[in-house]
Amino acid sequence: MKKIFLMLSVVMFCGCATPPAQYDFESKETLTGSYDDVWSAVMETFAELNLSITTLEKDSGLVAAKAGGISENYSDCGKPGLYLSVGDRSVSFNVFVKSLDHETQKVTIASEYSAAVMEIMYGPKFSHMVWCNSTGLLEESMLASIKSKL
Repeated sequence: MKKIFLMLSVVMFCGCATPPAQYDFESKETLTGSYDDVWSAVMETFAELNLSITTLEKDSGLVAAKAGGISENYSDCGKPGLYLSVGDRSVSFNVFVKSLDHETQKVTIASEYSAAVMEIMYGPKFSHMVWCNSTGLLEESMLASIKSKL
């Protein structure tokens, strides 16, 4: 009897879970403009999006940032299962600016998304964290914003 109850419990909590979907999108773009102009466009984009910069290294071309409470449109965390819900989502990402020549720069965005999973059966309670996949919307909108400033 205990084995049947255990098996039913596992099916109830995990049976409807699905993994996050994979998305195909561009996370890099080659832009025409000086390194300083592209760097300024990156900084302006970060300011407009009100992103908290954690690392800023102009000489190496790296900007790292983190953001919490992001829209579910930016990441796919799958379905966690019965009596579970995806809660707050966050992203950490690096933007790299690499000079290809005097007037050509390559901008690459690398991102990692995660979310809190909440148990909801007896009121919301933190359960665990999950990794999510990017839908590409944030990366593509950032690249478009950077490009529009050149």
